Amino acid sequence: MTTVTVLAPDSSLAMDEVIRQLGDNAYILSTTHRDGQIEIRATNEPEEAKAAKVTAIDGTAFQTVMEHTVRPVFTHTPHKPKKPRATLHSVDGGLSQTTPKPEQDTQPKKSDAPNGTADILRTAASQLSEALTTLNTALSHPKPQFSKLEQLGFASELIAQHTGATSEDRIGERDILQGLSRRLIQHDPMDTLQAPVILVFGPSGGGKTVLAGKVAALLREAQPDRKVSLGTLISDQPLMGSPLAAYARVLGIGHNTYMLPDLETLADGGKPDCQIIEINLNDDTLNRAIATLHTKMKGGQIQCVIALPTGSSPERIRAELCKYKGLRATIALCKLDECELSPHEISAIATSDVQIAWLSGTRSLTGNLAPATFQMMNEFLEGLVFGQASETEQKS
Repeated sequence: MTTVTVLAPDSSLAMDEVIRQLGDNAYILSTTHRDGQIEIRATNEPEEAKAAKVTAIDGTAFQTVMEHTVRPVFTHTPHKPKKPRATLHSVDGGLSQTTPKPEQDTQPKKSDAPNGTADILRTAASQLSEALTTLNTALSHPKPQFSKLEQLGFASELIAQHTGATSEDRIGERDILQGLSRRLIQHDPMDTLQAPVILVFGPSGGGKTVLAGKVAALLREAQPDRKVSLGTLISDQPLMGSPLAAYARVLGIGHNTYMLPDLETLADGGKPDCQIIEINLNDDTLNRAIATLHTKMKGGQIQCVIALPTGSSPERIRAELCKYKGLRATIALCKLDECELSPHEISAIATSDVQIAWLSGTRSLTGNLAPATFQMMNEFLEGLVFGQASETEQKS
């Protein structure tokens, strides 16, 4: 037998079959793919191999050549560069054995990279350098001085405005809380009760009806010689069965219903009596009422109180307080027996131009309305900050 054709699933099996049939000193005539398999034509006749201009290989070198020449069809590596084929060398008087080329590094050298690739690499290196510089700068600087307050929810800009200490200890934090308490609290809340007309504003469901009743009850107790009455300012139609009218009956005082034009005559007589009026208007009528009040709020004849419920989002607080900008109103924090006042709410109030004058619950008409004081607010803030901090430390 001089020439054989072997068909096998891969190069190794084809090689084994050629060696089995022709022996170790075989010559490869051709290698092709056929129907997903490897087909090898080989011979053991030197003359025939010489005529076909191929090289003899021994059994040891055969597999090496096959691995460099043929890749099994069932191995899919489209992204992996192929290894270079071995080179067959011819010599005078016969054929020499194959000398495979040494494998070369298929990765491009930096010098071979196109200009576009080089630019991308330079840009990436520059960006990495900038990022490392920024990181090193951040790591080299100390943490914010009063990070504990920020973590609890107090606004950073508010803390910066009240920074009076240079250390991170609790003494510095107490100084900040004291400054914050002074900013939050109206200097003399009881001045509100001296006005002939007290207007109570606030969002629907925010507690303004209960607050108006509480103020009337407090006035009757604190100033028994004054005649106190309740009222409701409405947009168009009178309210049927107004809750405030029911409170008036419980307190034994009168209740009146007012329309928007009545604002023009409120407090004109300068009587010592006091009317506490709940403002129950839609937004359009409310804007007109506020515009009218701007021209009448002189000499302290009218005082405005905003019933602000605790448990509100900072966005809602800012939007609500913005409605009454310029009225020199004060805040009555309502529903304190239902919701805790949060640092986020405190920050929203402190960054406005309105201060807190009253603290109120909702469970009864008497006994849970009190003027807000610096001592009360400062004690509350310290408990909020240091109480939470102590609980956190114990858990950790």
